Amino acid sequence: MSTPISMAEFRQRVEDGDPVSDVSLGGQSLAAQNWSGAIFDSVDFQGCDLSRCDLRDCTFSNCNLSDANLRASDFERSVFHQSSMNGTAFDDARLEQANITSCSVNAASFRNAYLKDTNFIEGAVQDTVFCGAEIDFTTFVDVNLVRPNFSRTHLHRIVLLRANLEGSNLEGTSFYLSVLVEARLAGMDLGGIDFACTQFTNANLAGANLSGANLEQCNFQGADLRGANLSNARAANALFIEANLAGCDLSGAILRQALLDKACAAEANICGADAYQTSWQRADCSGARFIDAELTYAEFSHADLTGADFQGAAMFRANLHGVSDESAHIPQRKQTLGDDPERLAAERWRARVA
Repeated sequence: MSTPISMAEFRQRVEDGDPVSDVSLGGQSLAAQNWSGAIFDSVDFQGCDLSRCDLRDCTFSNCNLSDANLRASDFERSVFHQSSMNGTAFDDARLEQANITSCSVNAASFRNAYLKDTNFIEGAVQDTVFCGAEIDFTTFVDVNLVRPNFSRTHLHRIVLLRANLEGSNLEGTSFYLSVLVEARLAGMDLGGIDFACTQFTNANLAGANLSGANLEQCNFQGADLRGANLSNARAANALFIEANLAGCDLSGAILRQALLDKACAAEANICGADAYQTSWQRADCSGARFIDAELTYAEFSHADLTGADFQGAAMFRANLHGVSDESAHIPQRKQTLGDDPERLAAERWRARVA
């Protein structure tokens, strides 16, 4: 049970370097003060005003910071552990190198905050607002991240590991060199967002709208993109290896030198796409439409092109070695490279067993 403490006693303990524990500040004002280096254990700060404070190198363990005003305070290198920060205002605060572990941070606000090298590990971050924040080198690992509002936020070099971003607000957001491994983004509207150099490995993007998005050098290896809309997306040098693109709309997309080896692009719409020098080795392109696509120097070795339509596509020296092309419509076959007999013989060769 927390007991009330006077401001004088609270200040003395902090100045003496003694831990402050099991006390309640009952909504008092502690604003515009230097409390740096303090150790707080089981302190009730609920509703307190800690705005514009120097709180660098502080430790908050098992504390209640719910509904507290922490605006414009400096929390550089501070640690929050197993604390409640529901409804807490961190607007304009500085949290560089802060660690937030096993905390409840629901309906909190980090508007225009500075989060660099910040770590959110485990715990819950639901309905929390990060609008306009500068977020760099920040990680969210095993966090129950639900409906975050990242609108108008720059997310550079962040890690969202196994994050559930369904229902989140990403309007006007930009990502760069970020990691969204196993992220859940199914059915979301991500049209026009800048995701340059972002990792989507094994992410769920089924039915998502990525039309017009910047996906250059992104990695979608093993990602689920079934029925997703990537029309007019910029995905040059992107990796779609072993990704599921079944029924995906890639019409008008820029896919120059993208790798789609072993991907499933069955029934995909690739009409008018710029797929110059792309690689589709062993990909399932059955029933796909490549009408009017740019496929010069494309690599389709051992791909399944059953029922695919290449009407009007540019296919100069596209490699169709070992493809399955039953019922495929390829009017430009004479421009392409067919089976290489020596390569086929080498691929079929098996060492004799003595």
